[in-house]
Amino acid sequence: MVADVRREEMKKRVLIIAACLAALIGIAYLHFSPPLFPALTARATCTVGGNPVNSVRVFAPLFVTSVHYIRLPQPVDKRYQWFLVRWSKQSVSTPIAIWKADSVFRHVHRDQIKGINLQHPKIEDTWRVVFDKTTVQFSNGKIDIEVKR
Repeated sequence: MVADVRREEMKKRVLIIAACLAALIGIAYLHFSPPLFPALTARATCTVGGNPVNSVRVFAPLFVTSVHYIRLPQPVDKRYQWFLVRWSKQSVSTPIAIWKADSVFRHVHRDQIKGINLQHPKIEDTWRVVFDKTTVQFSNGKIDIEVKR
């Protein structure tokens, strides 16, 4: 009788420990590889060489409202398929690693999350970036993108 009670208590403890470990692993995954989901509050428009580009997609990391990733349907000039808008820092950059590996979701490679700022000297062409409260517009001689939230 006493052995049965102890066995039940051990089962409960093992289940609690397993649930805590699963939650910890899930939180670590979300922190180090935040998944990207289609943004519900932001819209983007893009023109390349004066021609409108269809299917511009806007993504946001889970539970983050101050960051948006813009994906052009096909790369323009090899470098520019993804753009990162950080509203709180008023910066636009080209993220280095957005990928969909073994996961169902696209996610961000955490140690390269910021990318290269479009106004950084490493970028070979000149970008014009204009922020408003709810809009950002950035363009170079070829690409013109506007994001509204």
